[in-house]
Amino acid sequence: MMEIRDAQAERIQLLLATQSQPVTATRTVPQPIAVGRVQPRLPGQAAGSNSYTSTTYTLNSRPTEMNLNYKALYEKEKLECERLRKEVDELKRAHENELDELAAANLQLRTENAAMMRVLAKLSLPSSRLDQSGLSQLRMENQRLKEENGALVRVISKMTI
Repeated sequence: MMEIRDAQAERIQLLLATQSQPVTATRTVPQPIAVGRVQPRLPGQAAGSNSYTSTTYTLNSRPTEMNLNYKALYEKEKLECERLRKEVDELKRAHENELDELAAANLQLRTENAAMMRVLAKLSLPSSRLDQSGLSQLRMENQRLKEENGALVRVISKMTI
């Protein structure tokens, strides 16, 4: 009831305000009209108590809002939900496949890396042996050349005297 009175008071104020002002070419948006329905008192309720409930709706609201086909809306939402569920499942499967592919590629890289390390180890062992044996040969050659050089120095020193 109060909403109807408030709406009527607003309209009266709007009419008074437009009468005192000159008419211009402005467009006003129509205000929705509130319609209320008061439910009767239940037995045992006091007459002065606020025991009524009012249902308010606007006359300018779309009539399709009042006559919605809830079953069709439910079916539409159900189909959309099912479509999204399928899409999530497909994305999960694709993600799992990619993880499997990455794991397989990682395993292959590890085996290749291990094989390369074995080959490198095989190649480095002989070269280190060669380095060791070559180093000992060079030391022996160097010692022999030192002795030979010493002998030549002695021969030359005896010739000059």
